[in-house]
Amino acid sequence: MKYKKVKELFLVYLEAKGDSERTIGTYDQRTRLFLVDTAMSENADLGEFTPEMMDRWVVVMRRRGLAPDTVRSRVTDIRAFFRWCVRRDYLSKSPADHLSIKRIRKLTVKSMKPSDLKKILAAAEHPRDVALVHFIASTGCRSGEAANLRIADLNIAKREAMVCGKTGPRFVDFDRCTAAAMNDWLDCHPYKEGGFVFVGTRAPFQPVINNTIYQIFRRLAMVAGVDGRFNPHSVRHLVGKMWTEKTNLELARQKLGHADISTTAIYANQDREQVKKYTDEVEIF
Repeated sequence: MKYKKVKELFLVYLEAKGDSERTIGTYDQRTRLFLVDTAMSENADLGEFTPEMMDRWVVVMRRRGLAPDTVRSRVTDIRAFFRWCVRRDYLSKSPADHLSIKRIRKLTVKSMKPSDLKKILAAAEHPRDVALVHFIASTGCRSGEAANLRIADLNIAKREAMVCGKTGPRFVDFDRCTAAAMNDWLDCHPYKEGGFVFVGTRAPFQPVINNTIYQIFRRLAMVAGVDGRFNPHSVRHLVGKMWTEKTNLELARQKLGHADISTTAIYANQDREQVKKYTDEVEIF
């Protein structure tokens, strides 16, 4: 079968099994980039893709200077595509199964400074922006989870919400200040039943998207004079770091919604200053 036709069937399969528009869009983009990098036509037969071609593809990405995590992520998605082709009997064997890109874990976390977060919050004037900064900072959720939050899934009285991200649906909890900020925002929110919590100021019934949330934080950081990290994910890293320091790794894992505690473990290895600090404070004898 032709690559173009099989790719279309694959995207339909992803939609049928309930993957988000963002996930489907990512696969669509990466399967297109894959063709560009391999210099293959979308009318090529699946059998024309060989293991040697896969090797050259990885080399091309690396020589272009793509980050190791980007290369690994793209390889993972293309492997998933070809494995699906095998399961559907479009191929007898995947040409990408031999690829194994090791993930290089960094021991440093790119988190926002607590003082910068306070500056950004102080710079927020619109009730939506105040509520958004509070919500991400208190829950530690991903920006995509905040973007997709619906009013029906928000319980301010219990100070909890059901969000849905790349690890699936999960409950997140937030503090009293966040609850108050959410109430203030909903009081002037032009919403209707089933609407999204965080919507555009010019398109009141359309949810904000990841890039919009990034731009909101960027604008607030510029107003506040923050020259350090300001993106929403750096707030999530700050939450992970502080929860690991103040509670324990398992609670931090649950707070962030990590599927595997090994992902959370990065926050337990920040620097040796913490080790030095507690070496004097923790009495063994």
